[in-house]
Amino acid sequence: MLVASLGLCITSNRGIRLPAFVVFPPLAGIALYFLVGVFVPLSSAYSYSQMAVRNGSNLLAIPSGRGMPGKLERVQKGVLEPLEQAATLEPNNPRWQLQLANWYSVAFLEASLKGEPMAMQFGNACLASLNNAAKMDRESLEPLLARAQIRGLFAQRNKTEAFAQWMDAAFSMEQAVIRDPHETRHKATLAMALWQANKADSMKGAREKCQIKSAEQAREALRLDKIFQSSSRHLTDRQRSQMDAIIQGKERSEEHTSELQ
Repeated sequence: MLVASLGLCITSNRGIRLPAFVVFPPLAGIALYFLVGVFVPLSSAYSYSQMAVRNGSNLLAIPSGRGMPGKLERVQKGVLEPLEQAATLEPNNPRWQLQLANWYSVAFLEASLKGEPMAMQFGNACLASLNNAAKMDRESLEPLLARAQIRGLFAQRNKTEAFAQWMDAAFSMEQAVIRDPHETRHKATLAMALWQANKADSMKGAREKCQIKSAEQAREALRLDKIFQSSSRHLTDRQRSQMDAIIQGKERSEEHTSELQ
């Protein structure tokens, strides 16, 4: 149908009449290129991603480090491999890189809980996917937000690197705040990251600076929370409580969250 329509368009334009054997071979080549070079890769990439989603939804129900044996292997085979295929077929789509980053972080968590040396490999692959996503879409906030959350996860699993991980999370959130300075929840997340960096600084050298900056962001988050009418920009009750505690310098260990919100 596409070839026929293009052929009619060309042969009817301005009274030009070209023999069918002249018109249709080039148009057929164009249609074939579109089919093989564009449509098939897009369709296949989507199919692989759907496979990963189906497999992943089943795996998320299994608690980390417990439950069904072989969860890490199932993450690799059932989720990561299909997503890697999707990324290969559609190499300029940041969506696949973000999904890979999220699932590499799941693999990192599973491997680290089991003490497997490949945990670092998954962690590095996660960060590489985030970098790829950021390069593909420099205007998007998603890679920054994902990086902050994943760095927080890494900090939980490696206490000796916790300060550096939380500071990287804070840096990512600072970039997000620069791009969207009126998003209340980004301010709150930045405040939490700085507070966790403050608590993780074993050398005490940066604690005062982190604590001051954390309190500043917490105050700003609460200020914006009162201004905006939109519920999507409001803090949750738990976040308000966290901001109040940070401002008072009394954030308790039991209020600590395993991930940035």
